[in-house]
Amino acid sequence: MAYELLWDASYEYLEKNVSFVNSLTRLMLERANNHRSQLFTQAHKKSPTFLEDFKVAHDEVQNMGKTLQTVVNDWKSLFAEVTSNLCKQTIPQPIAPSADLTFDYIKPLLEYKVNEKVQLIVTYIPASPEGIFYAMDDSRKTDFRANFTPIQKTCKTFLNKPPPAGVVFMVYIDNLWTRAVCNVATKGKTPVAIYLLDLGEVLPYEDHVPKAMLPAEFISVPGYAMKCTIVPKAVSFPFNLYDIVSCNVVAVQNDLLVLEYNDEKQAFCCSIVEETITKTEWEQQDDVAKRTNANKLNNNQDKHEYSKASGRSTKAEQKAQQADASQSQTNVIKRAHNEQKEEFPIRNSSKDTNREEQYNVTQSTTKEIKSAPNGEKQEYAITRETFTEAELEQLDDISQSTSNAMKAVLGYVPKDDERLCKHYDPATKGCFKGSNCRLRHEPKDPDGWTLDKDTVSVSIPAQMEIPLPNTYITLHPTCIIDVDTFYAHVAGDEANYAKYEQLMAEMNDPEMIDNYKTLKLIPALGELVIAKYEDMWYRATVCDVFDNRISVFYVDYGNTATVGTNEVRRWEDRFKFLPFQAVYCRISNIQRIKPCHLQAIQQLHSCILDKPIRALIIDNKHPWEVLIYDEDNFDVGEALIMTKLALPRKPSKFDENSYIPG
Repeated sequence: MAYELLWDASYEYLEKNVSFVNSLTRLMLERANNHRSQLFTQAHKKSPTFLEDFKVAHDEVQNMGKTLQTVVNDWKSLFAEVTSNLCKQTIPQPIAPSADLTFDYIKPLLEYKVNEKVQLIVTYIPASPEGIFYAMDDSRKTDFRANFTPIQKTCKTFLNKPPPAGVVFMVYIDNLWTRAVCNVATKGKTPVAIYLLDLGEVLPYEDHVPKAMLPAEFISVPGYAMKCTIVPKAVSFPFNLYDIVSCNVVAVQNDLLVLEYNDEKQAFCCSIVEETITKTEWEQQDDVAKRTNANKLNNNQDKHEYSKASGRSTKAEQKAQQADASQSQTNVIKRAHNEQKEEFPIRNSSKDTNREEQYNVTQSTTKEIKSAPNGEKQEYAITRETFTEAELEQLDDISQSTSNAMKAVLGYVPKDDERLCKHYDPATKGCFKGSNCRLRHEPKDPDGWTLDKDTVSVSIPAQMEIPLPNTYITLHPTCIIDVDTFYAHVAGDEANYAKYEQLMAEMNDPEMIDNYKTLKLIPALGELVIAKYEDMWYRATVCDVFDNRISVFYVDYGNTATVGTNEVRRWEDRFKFLPFQAVYCRISNIQRIKPCHLQAIQQLHSCILDKPIRALIIDNKHPWEVLIYDEDNFDVGEALIMTKLALPRKPSKFDENSYIPG
């Protein structure tokens, strides 16, 4: 798996850079031919500046060659060198069945009582020892999902050597990150196996399998996989992997849970079949009686001779109909019994699948009822009795309208009368209760406006010093928006940088975080807030609001993200002393070929992001019009034009003294 991921990453890298390399190679050949035709003319050979011109031309071509060499070196470090290291890895030996392995980790709590009924999800059935399997408590699956999902999204710090025994880490198996721990090995020996805490599976230790450090908040969570056994012991288990099984607790022996298996499905199938057979029998007898009475009423023309024939005919018909009914009843029983035998041994791994199996059994027997001749009664397989309490609660959850005029108009009910003290005295700014009053001491709005919606901040007074046009500055790009636009920090101001470090330290101080106020109302567009990004708090503004999500713009970095409402806090005025650090810039000599040109954006990303670059200010209006140069003092915009990743554009500058049209 690691080789496949590495190969795909290498191919993707080459695919992204092949056009850039080809364009740069053609440009090198053209420049080399042009310099040769200019340098080695008869007149220029005798020029006193020949040696200086030759050196300048040679350095230019050599610098372009360095760029090509950088691409090759990056590819080698990504693929060739790492692949050679992977090829040295030895094939892991399978774990011997008799191997005595010890794993040190926080085991799950088996807080069960004898005869307690539990529902488990089977997570692993080992080949040996016999009679042992691993399962997770079905009631803990929500807790497992809440811990398992963040592990997939967290930033990974990869491990290059085996972690010590007892240290919980992450391992990448079957396209998922899973918690694991190595076995306790003797001193100086490499661990031979890893144990998956949440599945119970034991796998051979392999160096090339990706492993990463586990965040601290997930290390202390006990494993979800419980070691179980069934009594009485059988040759094979009556369930399969990932089935949901119902059991009774027999005993708890250290870390082993002894269970008795409950066969609920077979009882359900038998009750359905018996009920259907009973209903079918009564319906068929009722049909026979109706047909007999109809024959008697229609055959009364000849009371003497024809009545005897009619009587014989009626008895014969009754016998034939009873025989047909008996045969039909026998067929129903056989078919229902066969369906029961076919469906019972196969158990699926979720509640929904079990519900679907029950529906199939009911549906097959119901079809027999519908197929009875002249049957009028229809039985339905899905009723309220077939749903669980949670499904019924969801089915009955119908949103109600409101009769409150304030809620219908404003969308909420004002709480001024509940929150504002009615004994408020404007002269004392309080009431006669003094500090004992827990209500809010503010006057009501004279125009009747509610105070439920408070005034919010959308800007700060601190503003950044704007550089003058035709001056050079150093920028540190933080976010690429498009091939010609980006956000950056202005480097060089040590005092401003020290204040920003102080600001970030204060915002992420644990004591300060505990005092942040949560959002009580829906935030307004453009409102300043404090938002989390990768476990850090930053200054941000609200861009859009959804049901339980908020799109925010981080004013100090220029990036946008959608976060949950629990990751946003109300703005604190103590953080307004420092100007917003992200500056919106536009490369003045290029324009994009098409919107969201991925290859061009990636090329600009690799060239300037998180690197100090030299910039010439063409215009200091919003956005700043700049010309940017790389570490070799090469115009980045010109390079994008030459590689056909951008179109040329004439730098624009706004003249404040010019006339405005119209």
